[in-house]
Amino acid sequence: MKTKSFYGREQATVPAITNEYPGIDTPITLYETLKHVWCEYTCAPRLRKEWSRANITLGQCSITAFLVQDIFGGKVYGVLRPGGNYHCYNDVNGHVFDLTSEQFGDEVLSYEGNPEQFREVHFKKTEKKERYEYLCKSLKEYVSTRENPPMNMSVSPITHDKNGKPQVFVQFSDGKRFAEGRLPGATIVSGEGFSDEELAALKTYMKKEKATILSMAKKINVMDAFLGKDAFTKKTIT
Repeated sequence: MKTKSFYGREQATVPAITNEYPGIDTPITLYETLKHVWCEYTCAPRLRKEWSRANITLGQCSITAFLVQDIFGGKVYGVLRPGGNYHCYNDVNGHVFDLTSEQFGDEVLSYEGNPEQFREVHFKKTEKKERYEYLCKSLKEYVSTRENPPMNMSVSPITHDKNGKPQVFVQFSDGKRFAEGRLPGATIVSGEGFSDEELAALKTYMKKEKATILSMAKKINVMDAFLGKDAFTKKTIT
């Protein structure tokens, strides 16, 4: 059913005119990102029973086309469909592309001589405006998480230093940066990728959350840790 990609991919090279969605620099990167965002709720209600991850662009045309317009400018046009609805696509300075064309499989649509579409008309339908707003919000959240991955904290079991005093090691990582601290003292023993200011913030966090960190450390089964099982307990820092 599905074609190899969306219609006009080779023309979808226009630059973004806004920085509102970090990392979305062309319609192609928008399309690749929306594959993680489109969902049953953003699908038009009349088509939701047919929507699936295998046909992810089904019922997503108008809200996607107006989102494209937000990011890249240009105009939105519509192909008249049986039943009187319009399938929306984009024309940005002569670059014509349709991010949701794959829902039609091998059917060939005409992208010439079609009427312009306006959000003021489409968004008179409350459900469509709400779906558009949800799509925008979900895209912002997705790119924000991608640009700023969550910080994970891992806590070791309680061990003892060379003087026999109890200590706990705390690791911080977001997948790109790493730091290891130690309690008591809330000192940073190693770090990579963090600025001095960020390391200072991690030290402050360890001091503030000392009781929680020690509680996490006490819950670790020492024997499992010795055998390499669950040697650290983890928590996402918000």
